[in-house]
Amino acid sequence: MSNWIKKELRGGKHYSGGEYEDIDSTLHDLNEEFKTSHGELSQKIFRVPRDLAKQLAEACEVPLALGIVAYQVHFDGILTEEVACELLKREYLRLKATDYAIPTFESAELDFAIKEGQWIEYLYKRFARQINDRIPTITTIEGILNSNEIPIEKILMIIYERNKMTKGLIAPVLHRWVSTHRGTTAFQGALVVAEAILKSPVKSEKARLALTTKAEDVRKIFDKLKSALKVADFSLWSPRELEPIMRNINDIEDSLSKVDAPFETMSEASLAELMFQLIPTGSASPAPLEKGGYVVVTSPVPRHGEIAPLLEDPYDFLERDIRLSKQRDDSEEFLLNAVQKIHQVLVEKNGSPVEVALNMIMQMHERYSAVKKPEREELLTKLGTFVQKEQTEDQKVTEKVDFDSLYSFLSKYFIETFLNSRNAEMKQTT
Repeated sequence: MSNWIKKELRGGKHYSGGEYEDIDSTLHDLNEEFKTSHGELSQKIFRVPRDLAKQLAEACEVPLALGIVAYQVHFDGILTEEVACELLKREYLRLKATDYAIPTFESAELDFAIKEGQWIEYLYKRFARQINDRIPTITTIEGILNSNEIPIEKILMIIYERNKMTKGLIAPVLHRWVSTHRGTTAFQGALVVAEAILKSPVKSEKARLALTTKAEDVRKIFDKLKSALKVADFSLWSPRELEPIMRNINDIEDSLSKVDAPFETMSEASLAELMFQLIPTGSASPAPLEKGGYVVVTSPVPRHGEIAPLLEDPYDFLERDIRLSKQRDDSEEFLLNAVQKIHQVLVEKNGSPVEVALNMIMQMHERYSAVKKPEREELLTKLGTFVQKEQTEDQKVTEKVDFDSLYSFLSKYFIETFLNSRNAEMKQTT
């Protein structure tokens, strides 16, 4: 059995005795991050044009403070200002319907909007990135679970990786959300977090339906793990190594008993198990674990004489994701998310949204052969249609970028030009 699994099951950094010892550490990190981001967001909102924020607030029928923060969420490239405003409005109205209504003066409304804006940015940026980073591993787990016979080491690997996500990330985030939102339940918090996992903001009914249909999936998985553990051969294991395995069996039995509870009364830990099942994975068969502990998820890309991708800058990642998208049923959504992240990174390096988009297209043409490169001016004209110039009350001209349309255009361009074209081939540089 792998030494790292034995260490973790004996009570290493992550998992010990059925509980995560670093939950407090995760909550501490969340607390520190929110302290930092509060200061950053409270400073950045002063750059938001007040006339635009006022128009948004009036259209959304919310106080000006919510419109200001919603625009900053948009400027940070997280969500559109309309969607961000609807998320802020939903929580504002929820509090208004309880004993915790926000006082109707500007400082209180702004403080609420900033704190809620922090949550929106965290859930749809860092948390979403943490989920996406684990998708290859989760896909591998799915492949193992579909096998008729599961070796003991892989059973324990599945338990470890699953607990790492549910107890080490999702449950602490849910706990923090509930503890910072007065008058809520764990299930209400789970719906909010589930929306972020599904990338469907302001669609609580979709999240509710998705969440409440996963109980049977969780039961089947736990049943399979429990059965596999009970018939596994532990004759070569020492009592010290067997002890945490027995705890795992007890934990699974405990989880099975709780997964049938009414959703509104479920614990945060049980809801985290359901939310784990919402994480989207690729439909392609995952590659097996190699002896060295590596997971081969894609074929290597020959570049500069080396059989490996050189992921040195954002354009390398874009090239990789274009290739990866060809293997997925959700190629458009996958590439759309990749384009958004890479574009945001490049813009943060001091580039205008249009220039960055232009460079992304030109860079990919440099990396593919047999694909005719478009005229630069023609592309600039097309990309310029996603920017609207507006004049503020003090006669200043501001530019508003339709990021959703821009990202959609880029992802479709890459798919049609480099994936659907029969002539498209990667340049092999030796």
